Formats: sequence, structure tokens, C-alpha cells
Amino acid sequence: MLQLIGFFLATLAALHVLRLLPGVGGIFQVPFVGFLLASVLVSVLFSFLAREGYERARQRRLEQQFRGVETPHNQGKLGALLLARGRAKAALPHLERALAGDPKAREARWNLAQALAACGQAARARATLMPLLEAEEGFAYGDALLLAARCERRMGQAQQALELLAAHERQCGPQPGALYERAHALRALGRKAEARTTFRAVQAATAAQVKWKRNADRRIEWLARVWSWVL
Repeated sequence: MLQLIGFFLATLAALHVLRLLPGVGGIFQVPFVGFLLASVLVSVLFSFLAREGYERARQRRLEQQFRGVETPHNQGKLGALLLARGRAKAALPHLERALAGDPKAREARWNLAQALAACGQAARARATLMPLLEAEEGFAYGDALLLAARCERRMGQAQQALELLAAHERQCGPQPGALYERAHALRALGRKAEARTTFRAVQAATAAQVKWKRNADRRIEWLARVWSWVL
């Protein structure tokens, strides 16, 4: 009963705010229709918050589970969990302990390299990646090469980045993320015309992908579009 009352009050509050919005407020002025639309929006919001709350609680339970026993395996799992949640800085010490405890753990090394790169430590990330690339150039379906190239560029080594990206293309073909990185490396070398052409190639490569992959790379496509205008 209390939940129903809370939902009703939240819908009324949302309806009041929505009626004030320019352009669309008039729709919510219509009796019944406005209330119905507001209730749908509130329902969607409540569902989203409920899912988020459940997922956060589940993640916290997993974190506590992995914190309970500080083995390299558990430290690696905890670090990976934090990294997946966008908490790269918090993940670093756990991944470092995981790799120190088991230097052959490839997933821990890969996750540590990603966390270091996310924290702006490009040189350390590149050094961490080296053993993976030496053992398997196409590790993580080419993502390790791509990250290494990004690190090289951020370290001011654009030419080395281009060499790694050439290896990536041999492994995976022209991919939007790699083309985007290549364009930035070319721009860093002062080769603006080639960079502009490559930024435009990102858009074509994105359009050629299957739908789910195309949607995942939509952000890169738009960034490439902006850069092609700027250059």
C-alpha cells in the first residue's frame, strides 16, 4: 500500500515538472493522457533504479566474498570486478598483488595493464603488456595490441604506435577503434591529410559491422566525425 501511495505521489511530482518543460510540456497538460505518460516514465525510472540497486548489492556481495580470502586468484577476481565497474584506481592494488602472487596469470596481467592505462600510467601499462604480446601477439582478440599502441602514442611514440596498429590490422582487419587510434597517431606526426582520411574511414568501418558491434562503436564513430571536421 505504501509503495502504491509513493508511486502515485512520485507520478504527481513528475507530472508537475514535466508540464513546465518547454516544447513537450503541453502534452502533459492534457487530462489523463499527461498522467498516464508521467506514470509510464516514473515506472521506467523506478525499474531502472531497482535494477541498479540490485546489481550494486550483488557486486558488493561479490567484493566481500573475494576480500575474505586474499589469494592471488581472489585478488585478481576482485580487481577485475572493480575494473569492470569503472573503478580502475581501486582495482590497481588488487591486480598488482594478484600478479605478484602469480606472475604467469595472463588475465591478471591484462587487467592490470588496462587499469594502469585507465589511470594514465601509459609507460607501466606498456611494460606490463610486453610479456603478453611476446607470448601471443593477438592476445585478447587483438585488444592487447590496440592498448599497447594507445600507450605508445600517449608516451609520444606515435611511429611505434603505427607499427603496432599495422600488426593489429594484419590480425583483425580494419576495425573502427584501431583506425581511430591510427588517425590520432598520424595527427601526432603532423600528417593531417592522412589523419583526416583515416577518421573518415572509421565511419565506413563502423557502418560495415554487424548491428550489435556497430552500436558498441557508435561513440568512436561520432568522435571520428568531429575530428574529421576539426582537421
